[in-house]
Order: sequence, then structure tokens, then C-alpha cells
Amino acid sequence: YEVDTKTSVATNTASIVGVKSDPDEFQVVGNSFPGTYPLRGTVISAGNFLSSATDYEDYDTKHMDEIFGVAGDKDLEVSVDFYSKVTPGSRYYSIVRGDCEFFFYNVGWTTANIGTATGDPDGFELGSFQANWLQGQLSMSTAKFKIVVLAWPPYADVGYSILRLPFRAWGATLVINSGPHNYQRYIIDGLNYITCGCGNATTTPGPAQAGYQNSRGALGYVRIQTNAFSIRTAHVRFDGDVFDEFTIYP
Repeated sequence: YEVDTKTSVATNTASIVGVKSDPDEFQVVGNSFPGTYPLRGTVISAGNFLSSATDYEDYDTKHMDEIFGVAGDKDLEVSVDFYSKVTPGSRYYSIVRGDCEFFFYNVGWTTANIGTATGDPDGFELGSFQANWLQGQLSMSTAKFKIVVLAWPPYADVGYSILRLPFRAWGATLVINSGPHNYQRYIIDGLNYITCGCGNATTTPGPAQAGYQNSRGALGYVRIQTNAFSIRTAHVRFDGDVFDEFTIYP
């Protein structure tokens, strides 16, 4: 693993120098293709930023400082572009920005193998090489807030049990994903799991499962704001309406 000490970027194959070294707000998008709204600041993609019909240039990026993401099934339709433009060239990696470290965890599901254990070559289920990497990186991280990003939900109206790793025991502060085309928030064993898959279309969330806190089917993104003591999350509709503001302490 390489570590870029200028930006504290840890990754299994590459390092990247970012534009912004100490942001206090992040815009998290999911299922955002075909890129019909502006991006701002440091952008985190929780899956499906690109597709076979969507180029990076389709987005309004004039107010965007940088972007990092994890691959969803649509991104994998154009994997060369995705890994060169939305990641530092790695399937899974971590970046440090301000008080936050983001851990991008690759499921690698295509539309043909969703829900199976055949995604990343290093695996992603408990005991796999990638899972051991995540556990080790979380335990070694000195960041105040540790946020895991993946393309599909461990917990939601439709969650995947194969993705239910012991994130909290390993030190995670928050898990965020795309997948369903809506916003959902669950708390499981004291850890918040947020689904943000409503960048391009919306569906009504299904029946609530154990741990349900809130949900809505509205186009938007998740805003993460940080201060010295906590992070504050909210779903922000594209017209500016703010929903489900919630404070998380380390």
C-alpha cells in the first residue's frame, strides 16, 4: 500500500493529490447519472456516477473541487473512464480530508451478479482480503470521523446480509451507500447506515425493517458537515429543502 503524505491518501494501487486539504462539508451523491445538477466542493459518489450513456463532462463541475467514488454497476459499464476520473485508479482505497477519513469499499457487483460474492477479486465478505484491509485501515486511522462508502446497502428496506460487516466494532462512525433510488437512514447497534440513491430518479421506500429511522423518495444528495465535535448529516433536495438533519458523535 502507498500513502501520499501530502493528503494522507491510502490506497492499494495509487495515490492522488487533491485540491482541498481541509474541507468541512461534503456532498454525497448516489445514482447521479445522467448528471443533471451541479456538484460543489468535495464530492463523494456512493455508486453509479457514470454509465454507458453518461460522461464525466455531462456534469456541471465548475464549483467542484474534487471527486472520489466507489463503483456501482453502471460505473462498471465504463470502468476505464470511471477508475481514471472518479478514483485514484483503485478499486478500494481511503482518503483523508479534514477530520474525516473516507473508506471506499468495493462490492463490484454488475447487473448480472448483484447479491453474490463474485464482485471484487479480493472479495468483500467477512474474512476476505478486502475486509481484512478495511478492518486494519479503520483500526489504524487517526481520523476523528471514519466513514465507509459502498455502492449497496447493508441495511435498508432491501439490504444485503453479505455486506453486514462489523463496521462499528472496527471503528466506523458512519456507513453510506447508494442502491435504492431513495433516501433511507437506519441505526443498527448504534451505527448510522444511510442510503443515498436518489440522484436521478426516485422510488417510494419499501416497508421499514428493524432499525428504521427515516426515509423519503425525493431527488437530492446527502450533505455531511463537520466541526470539532461531531458530524451532521442531512438529505438535501435539489431545491434546497433539508430533511432528517442528524448529529453523530465520534
